Amino acid sequence: MVNAVEIYNELHEKLVKMPTFAPGRRFTNGDRDEIVGCYRDAVLGGGMICVNGKWRKWNGLYYDVMEPSKFKWALEESCARLGVPVVFWKQLYDICKTAINGSYGVGYPSRGMLCFQNGVVDCSERDRELLEPSSSLAVFSVLPYAYDARARCPLFNAFLKEVLPDEGSRMCLQELMGSMFLDRGKMKIEKMGLLWGTGANGKSVFAETMKGVIGFDKCSSFDPIRLTRGDDAEKALSEVDGKLLNYCDEITTKALNDVRFKSLVSGERQMGRAMYESYREIKELPLIMGNANDIPEITRSHAAIARRVFVFQFMVKIAEDRQDRGLSRKLEAEYPGILNWILEGRDRLEDNGGLFTRSEQMQENGGRLVSGSDERASFGMFLINKGYEPAASGSGHHPTYKTSDVLRQEYIQWRAVMGAPREEVTKNFVTRSMNRAGYIARRRGNEMMYSVYVGKGATVDNG
Repeated sequence: MVNAVEIYNELHEKLVKMPTFAPGRRFTNGDRDEIVGCYRDAVLGGGMICVNGKWRKWNGLYYDVMEPSKFKWALEESCARLGVPVVFWKQLYDICKTAINGSYGVGYPSRGMLCFQNGVVDCSERDRELLEPSSSLAVFSVLPYAYDARARCPLFNAFLKEVLPDEGSRMCLQELMGSMFLDRGKMKIEKMGLLWGTGANGKSVFAETMKGVIGFDKCSSFDPIRLTRGDDAEKALSEVDGKLLNYCDEITTKALNDVRFKSLVSGERQMGRAMYESYREIKELPLIMGNANDIPEITRSHAAIARRVFVFQFMVKIAEDRQDRGLSRKLEAEYPGILNWILEGRDRLEDNGGLFTRSEQMQENGGRLVSGSDERASFGMFLINKGYEPAASGSGHHPTYKTSDVLRQEYIQWRAVMGAPREEVTKNFVTRSMNRAGYIARRRGNEMMYSVYVGKGATVDNG
């Protein structure tokens, strides 16, 4: 972020070279227009612009954020040093503010324009030419690594192959990440990604690596519900405009069942506004990604949304003695190669006309999204068959106490006996299901324990 002293130094340096501010000159009211014109020229010549409601200033490499309050301090300090009458100061600020807000020096930023240590590359183009930094290019940060079109990422590939064994899933994930750099106006991309897994399976490492590769300023982390509902939805939308990726640590069921979520995933233009600003059209929405410990439950009335969600199964639990706590840091050395991995997915998706690689496992995972009501019914049937009740049915009826893990094991065994398809059952799913059914819970260490009343003739198994 540009500091106030930097703004003052550059502004003052330009002004003192103008004849208007010759040493010893005393100003009168008749000099107002002349002074205003000088300050306006100094501002516009100082690389100060407004993009997406944010003031920015060219620093020789990229357009850095410039806070209006710091600009105002620099302006008033300059006025004081040059002897500009105090009564002019407010008008000068308003004129300069209008000039900055109305500047169009770099046009609308390309979503794929990235600044590296050795130059600028527009990753949204197939021909990725390395360019010299220039104030004519819409770049707003610099990445901590150099661009290298020949770089590879063997450690990242080995990691991904372990946590996501299905090759079709890996190819689809690669294409989905590459879709960040495709123009949605030319190619309709209506997909989001969901990394499904319980823990110690690489979801967080993947998320942090993707953010590091494209730059944290190109990412946001809003729960999608923040972008579709609530008083601050318009403000949140204005903040994600132009971002490449919105990655949520935990996607909620509520978010996926929102009626506006479909248009958000499809990249359809929205209306948003920053605080104290007017409404504007949000032109460039990011790719929506997120993690989930459990498969979210999409109701059948929102089945169209399920078709837009890719579920990647991160279910390979890495043994504790094999977990590399420093893997994210090690992968930083492969950022140039990982970017090429993303761009390879972009090019393949473009070659295929926007069609993603198909995977039987992912089709099966996607089918579970709209089976939430069926899963609730299945768990409810399990409770009935076991004779479990949430409350006493008569005098002298005492509860037995069961942990969520015991209930999970019982449910898995019951499904096997009933011949149901084998699938991952998490304690979070059991906890939510028991809470919905009205069972009284209390915590015991890291476990939830439930008061379960067992009907006559039922078998009690406390594990």
